[in-house]
Amino acid sequence: MPLTPISQDAVDLLLQGALCLSEVEINGIRIDVPYLKQTMAQVQSDIVELEKQMKLSKEWSVWKRMHKDKAKITSRHQLGTVLFKNIKNVKDGNLGYTCRIYTEHGAPEVSEVSLQDIELPFVKDYVQYMSLQKVLNTSLKGIADEVDSNGILHPFFNLNTVQTYRSSCVAKGTLIMVFRKGNKNPIEVPIEEIKKGDYVLCFDNKLKLTSRSVLWAGKTGHKKVIRIGFYFFSQHGGTYRYIDLTPEHKIRTANGIYVKAINFFKPENKRKSRKILALNPYGHGQENETVIYDYHVLKKEVDVYDIQVEEFHNFIANEICVHNSDSPSFQNFPVRNKKLSEIVRKYFIARPGNHFVEVDYSSVEVRCNSCINKDPKLIQYVTDPNSDMHRDMSVQIFKLSPERVSKPIRNISKGGFNFAAFYGSWWKGLAEGIWDQARVQNPETTDGVPLMTHLQSVKLGKLGTINEEGIPNPGSFYEHIKNIEADF
Repeated sequence: MPLTPISQDAVDLLLQGALCLSEVEINGIRIDVPYLKQTMAQVQSDIVELEKQMKLSKEWSVWKRMHKDKAKITSRHQLGTVLFKNIKNVKDGNLGYTCRIYTEHGAPEVSEVSLQDIELPFVKDYVQYMSLQKVLNTSLKGIADEVDSNGILHPFFNLNTVQTYRSSCVAKGTLIMVFRKGNKNPIEVPIEEIKKGDYVLCFDNKLKLTSRSVLWAGKTGHKKVIRIGFYFFSQHGGTYRYIDLTPEHKIRTANGIYVKAINFFKPENKRKSRKILALNPYGHGQENETVIYDYHVLKKEVDVYDIQVEEFHNFIANEICVHNSDSPSFQNFPVRNKKLSEIVRKYFIARPGNHFVEVDYSSVEVRCNSCINKDPKLIQYVTDPNSDMHRDMSVQIFKLSPERVSKPIRNISKGGFNFAAFYGSWWKGLAEGIWDQARVQNPETTDGVPLMTHLQSVKLGKLGTINEEGIPNPGSFYEHIKNIEADF
């Protein structure tokens, strides 16, 4: 739906901001390419060593016994069947742990949060293994793929898509291959109905079908799109399909390379047939290739959506493989894991004769939010210099008196609840983010008590469980944050 600006000042601000950020995009940011390559090699070596170590364990022996030739250490679903006793249709003889967190659709969740209370060296290694895989495939390779020949990265900063800073997306109604509760095989779901936590079908780095979790999903605007048409051929004839997407969105070709949709319109490509990666429409779950047949720009703008998929960053849309992002995200670098954060941030360097500086506008997001929602309490926080919203939220979240809230604890509440809630997170994500930071950092109160010790003393020492209906167990940290969200 087109938006009508309420003032010319608002339009001017947006346009001026867009012009300023376009200059930032053109200038780019310098990358220490030798360090980046060295780090990628080191992280890859660490991943290989961890995998070797895990495959020498008794837990891997159980895994192999249960899954035989299909055993795949990168499969979180298989890990769930090895660890958890309360998964439907799981074979007997697994390790017998209780699955305490389920996805929104009732599937067992195998994530760092759900694994953190399992005191097995194998599981601790696996969590580290997942973290290293993510930083390699998302942060390191994402930058390496986009840096230019001069060692400069040109990220996108689009003011009209604040939530993800992405401009590439696909049209409403595009069918995404998703695993949903009660369905043995993936089903086709319109992209506007995809939710965070869904498992979508995608291709791995060896161009084999797999599935990965959706990290974010949502509407990104109302834009012009390109229609790409393609044929699937069989012994009985052919089937014509098409997909509508923005010009910047990337399609994965049969050799694994991503090509922007607009590039199929270039004169040198116009008469060439392009083989693209796809599913076989005559039998789900099979890799296939198809050939682009035609392409043209649609006259009317349409609602467009996008999703972000963990690790492999692609998904199956209208039977073909497309990328989920058109540039590295400056918002998704690891920060909670200090070691990984240092690895990633070191390869951003200043140009010769220049320095990096940090400019932080005091409470700018909170002030803007208060102008929009007119909430009296929020306005009081931004106008009264003696008030402190993040401290007060810490008091509520961690059951502390105001004088016991230290700066590190305040920062957890600031980023983990207030800002996360402002930008659309909900109680489950809020609880897990706060719990993860509290557990990893375990900061002390002002009188020297470790935060996790304090949480035990106020009967909030367990994150808790979420049943298949999405209800947290009574007395858990999950339930506590859910109640706070309702009050917030």
